[in-house]
Amino acid sequence: MTWRRSLGFAWAWCALWVGPALAHPYHASLSEAEYNPKTCSLEVAFKVLTHDLERALVHHFGKKKALPLEEADRQIALYLAEVFRLHCPGPSPPTLVWIGKEIEIRETWLYFEFPLPHDLAGCTIENRFLFDQEPTQLNTLQLKIGTRTTTVNLSRERPEYVVGRED
Repeated sequence: MTWRRSLGFAWAWCALWVGPALAHPYHASLSEAEYNPKTCSLEVAFKVLTHDLERALVHHFGKKKALPLEEADRQIALYLAEVFRLHCPGPSPPTLVWIGKEIEIRETWLYFEFPLPHDLAGCTIENRFLFDQEPTQLNTLQLKIGTRTTTVNLSRERPEYVVGRED
């Protein structure tokens, strides 16, 4: 066997076994949420894979064509308001306020906040991003309140975190 055939065989072998691993074998997101006592709001930076965000929007809205920037922002905010929620004691739930985004080839950062009438005591943070499409989706939440940071993994089985609950 010549070295070229050997090399070709090695590439084929790698493509067979490594290729599927490079084809996006995991589905995860990271949300960094911080309570701001000065503005009485929960500020969120939410990192998702760009491909996952595109898939979620196409699945949710049924459109695959490129959108004007304002329309894309509106669709992202509408989608987030359905899958990323904050439930707090009181007559009405806090409303998500869209701030903006940073899109890169592999990952996208989404920025939004929830103005609150009081602190986070008794509130529940819910993140169901991609749960309707990916059974193994894992959404990590890092919540910072003052000097304390709590990290939890949210899944289909456990999509919510009650603030202040000791696990």
